[in-house]
Amino acid sequence: MTGFSRNATDKNLRAWLSAGPVDRGVGDGLTFVAKEASADEGKASWILRYRHGGRQREKVIGRYPDISLKDARDLARKDRALLQQGVDVGAVKRQEKLKAVDMHNVDGLAQIRYERHIVGKYKHPQVVERVITPASE
Repeated sequence: MTGFSRNATDKNLRAWLSAGPVDRGVGDGLTFVAKEASADEGKASWILRYRHGGRQREKVIGRYPDISLKDARDLARKDRALLQQGVDVGAVKRQEKLKAVDMHNVDGLAQIRYERHIVGKYKHPQVVERVITPASE
């Protein structure tokens, strides 16, 4: 059973990350994945691998260490319950993401860019906000 560890622990996860890139199953379709760059930073992704309609699919559950092993297993368990009911959990996530970003004008896109990339990174984000906010007449 190479690469499979049902008894994964937080200590194991940190050891896998320190060893470099990792792609290991922790049980029931839940996989711990990190590319070389993210492994160097001590970060990885939780991915649920499943079959729906005869096709292999994946859903990114979240990032480690933001989501612990216990939380990732709980989220995966809930997703597997939905899969048993015939719901493609990956497609549902994609639809929710599209609704959240459904902007029909440049002002909306500029606001998303401001919230994601300016706030928290710039010393004076209000300067950028003045440029992208339409002037009230």
